[in-house]
Amino acid sequence: MDALGNLLLHALIVGVIAFVAALLLRTRQGVLAYVGAGFLGEGIGLWLFGLVHVKEPLAVSSVPVLATFVGALLVFLVIRLVHRAGFRGWRGHPA
Repeated sequence: MDALGNLLLHALIVGVIAFVAALLLRTRQGVLAYVGAGFLGEGIGLWLFGLVHVKEPLAVSSVPVLATFVGALLVFLVIRLVHRAGFRGWRGHPA
């Protein structure tokens, strides 16, 4: 499989993991938001696991599943908290 195929497979896997995390929190986002939260969540989750010296127990196609899930949960929690705080747009402008 070439590099583009690997990237698309990786994006599909992290997007599905982030979608499951969003279902758990009962939030709706767009498809690109799931993929973005998955990629960001993967980085955050791996950082947290490295911080507490925990080894990732499950990896699918080199994607750390549990770390991505935990990170995506944190990303969606922050999005929910920012939305509930009334932040609608940058510099006070309505979105």
